[in-house]
Amino acid sequence: MFDDDREDRREPPPPGGGGSPPGGNVPGWLLPVSIVSALLCLPTGIAAIIYSAQANSKSQAGDTAGASRAAKNAQIWVVVSVVAGVLGFFVLLAGG
Repeated sequence: MFDDDREDRREPPPPGGGGSPPGGNVPGWLLPVSIVSALLCLPTGIAAIIYSAQANSKSQAGDTAGASRAAKNAQIWVVVSVVAGVLGFFVLLAGG
């Protein structure tokens, strides 16, 4: 009636600790996004934060393709933010 050997029938955890989603881990760009939005260009930094958060949540849900797209978009917005911040700095420097 009781199944005492239930522990023996469990499947072993997948390699890598078992905590990672299927398909691998997709970087979410959250740290660079936070730095860029705080220091360089807030409006485009907000867009980068949104895509970075989407990449993290999609990666945790196992949607590797969606996480990769969102991470790529976050990366693009980080670059746009850096360029806008540097250009804005030079405009301010030249203007006064």
